Amino acid sequence: MEAQQILEGPNGVRVMLDDTVEPYLYANEFLLASLNSGIAEVSLRTRCLQDDSGPACVVPLMAGTSRYTLLPEVLVVRAAHIVGQRSPLKRTTAAMLDKLEPGWCSDAVPRQGRPEYIVFDLAQKSVTLFPVPAEAAELRLRIWRLPDESEQIEYMDDEPAILLPDPMVLKHWVLHECYLVKDSELYDPERAALHLQQFEERFGPRPTIQALQQWSVSPLGRRMKVVDF
Repeated sequence: MEAQQILEGPNGVRVMLDDTVEPYLYANEFLLASLNSGIAEVSLRTRCLQDDSGPACVVPLMAGTSRYTLLPEVLVVRAAHIVGQRSPLKRTTAAMLDKLEPGWCSDAVPRQGRPEYIVFDLAQKSVTLFPVPAEAAELRLRIWRLPDESEQIEYMDDEPAILLPDPMVLKHWVLHECYLVKDSELYDPERAALHLQQFEERFGPRPTIQALQQWSVSPLGRRMKVVDF
C-alpha cells in the first residue's frame, strides 16, 4: 500500500484530521516523516525486520582492533560468527566477561587470538570482540534492525519497507504525532493518547533499553517472542 493511501485516502490521516484542503495544517513532509517514524516503531516493537545478509550484517575485522561501530539501524545482534570459523561467537555482556576473563578489556595487555566472545553495546551501536582479532577477517551478524536509509518513505507513491496485513493501522501513529504538535490548532493530548493506544493494541509497547540489550545475550524464545501480526 502506498503512503498516499494511508495519508490521503478515504479513510486516511487527512480525512480524519479534516485537513484535506490546501494550505494544509500539516505539510506532506511532516506526514511522511511521521509515517517513517511509525514504521520504525513497528520494527522496534515487533522485531519484524530480521537480516543476515545486508550491509549492516557484514563487519570487516582488522588485526589488533577489538571494537567496531555498527550501522545505526541495528537494534539487536542475535548471532555472530567469523567467516571461516566453525563455531559462532558467544554473545555476552561486559559485566559477564569481567567474571569470565578478568582484565579482558585492559589496554595494558590486550590478549590477541581467535575471538570467542562478542559484546554488543546498544548505546554506542558497537560490538567488541575478545580475544582481540590477531588477523584480518570478516564478521557476519544476524540482527534485528530498523529500516535503513534506502527504505525511508520520501514520496507519496513509496511503500513501507515492512509487510503488514493492514498497513492502514500505521495512520494511528501519524495521528498520534499530529495531535501532539503544540503550535497546531488541533493539539489534543487526549486524542494523541487514544491513537497511541490503538497503535499499541496491534503492535505492543515499546521495549526498554534493558530488554533490547538482553536480547543480544539470551537465546531466542527464552524471555521474549517475536510479535506475530
